[in-house]
Amino acid sequence: MAAEYFPCLFRLGSADHYVIWYSDDRDGLVRENGRVVTFRSLAEVHAYACQRGLTLQPGEVARYDWDSIKRWCDAPVASGIAVGAFLNAWNMVLDTLPACDESALFSHADG
Repeated sequence: MAAEYFPCLFRLGSADHYVIWYSDDRDGLVRENGRVVTFRSLAEVHAYACQRGLTLQPGEVARYDWDSIKRWCDAPVASGIAVGAFLNAWNMVLDTLPACDESALFSHADG
């Protein structure tokens, strides 16, 4: 199976950042020199993908509001958990880990 690429929007620090998530044998975020590649706009995502021969899958851009997760972590209340958003955030954290970091805290907790 060939990797599939998807643009994602991260809301972080009251600013929007775009990344490219891929689904393959191991899911992850596109990196260069060990760092996640980020973009200021969806147009930049498309230009980057085109330059590197990556085919972005059509559809709605997945959105992750890391600011809302941070606010909840600052004042956790069980009734305030948005289950879908937290599960998506958890999965994205796992996908963000470098392949060589299998022993990390999140990988351990996920197991």
